[in-house]
Amino acid sequence: GRGASRALALRKMRANLYCPLATTNLEADERSAFRVWISAMSNRGVPVMVACLMSLGIALLALASIGRPEASPQYHVRDAYSIAGTAFWTRPGPAPNPHAAREDECLDDPASFDTTLHVAVPGGQTKYWNFTVPPMSSSTEDYSYAMEHAFVVLPSRCVLRMGLQPNVGDAGRLINQWMGRIEELTTAPKATTSAERDVILAQCACGWAIFAHGSGGFTYDNPRYSIMLAAAGYGVLAPDSFASSTGLRYKAPLKNLSSRLREANTRQQNLSFWCENNVYDPTSGCTAAMENQTSSPSYPLCYNSDPQAILSHTEDWRAFYERVFRLRQLELDYVVAHLPEYIRQAPKVFLVGESEGGMAAARYSNPELEKLLASGGRIILQWSCESNYYTSCSEDAGVGGL
Repeated sequence: GRGASRALALRKMRANLYCPLATTNLEADERSAFRVWISAMSNRGVPVMVACLMSLGIALLALASIGRPEASPQYHVRDAYSIAGTAFWTRPGPAPNPHAAREDECLDDPASFDTTLHVAVPGGQTKYWNFTVPPMSSSTEDYSYAMEHAFVVLPSRCVLRMGLQPNVGDAGRLINQWMGRIEELTTAPKATTSAERDVILAQCACGWAIFAHGSGGFTYDNPRYSIMLAAAGYGVLAPDSFASSTGLRYKAPLKNLSSRLREANTRQQNLSFWCENNVYDPTSGCTAAMENQTSSPSYPLCYNSDPQAILSHTEDWRAFYERVFRLRQLELDYVVAHLPEYIRQAPKVFLVGESEGGMAAARYSNPELEKLLASGGRIILQWSCESNYYTSCSEDAGVGGL
């Protein structure tokens, strides 16, 4: 029955993520407090598994390697059921849409991003005002900031091999991992050249996860999920979508991040794990351009998902959220084109995303990345993989471009 299918798939998922190099693993580490249900899925020639991990009402969809994919590149819903309002699948197929099918035309034509977008909000209120999103460059070089200032989280074995000082840990208060910006890896005493870093970081981790953070940046649950992955033995690379001061959204970074985190975590009563923001200047928020204010700089792709605003001008907001995805798509295109050799040579590679980043991780497709994901898969957190306000049409609610 379904219980036996979930148990079998759970064992396969754990076998795929299990890492003998890690100090803990997903099977043994009870501190995450996740309950796990797993079901099988096949996606575009990449062997994947969907795992729904629910903690405090948050659903996590993890796609991991389980064996040979089906021959057909298409999805086929065969057996869907639900637990606590979250969709699960025991056969290959996309998330069934609980809402009526939308016949909307997709608004993801690349040429549409070359023009200024005008977005309207409801009348009769003063909290928000109409705003514009400028034309978006199609050159991936203009989105290099996300990779150049990406966050990195290293498992304990890599910390030791690199000669770095551990500065973060999970809720169990064991400080044995390292977090910082990618440029800070150059300070590692035992890996002073890029060649040395490539060798060490390709061997010390069970694999690597490319992590797409949510709409607020690398804050709240995003570093927590990354630390959990590091506790399981995986290195994490998290491109920063807020790293461009001249871009469509921005948050000023904290300088010398790794040193700040080490200082914050030297005393157990001052652990950073549950802090909302450990990486950005707390005085530098990303004010949405839709907010009716002039006291601080605002950015067009910082936003509040206000239901009344979205429902008042659905066409505008459908186009707006396509620009949000386009931003993440172009950033990831640059990341994939400039992946460090230690990720290309890693035993397993996962694409992970949370919330807005979960939407990006689900929708994003790149032939070069798909080759790497064949060894691992996708882990989708806090995103339903169904048609909703984040997608301009039902077609865009699939996984991996399907």
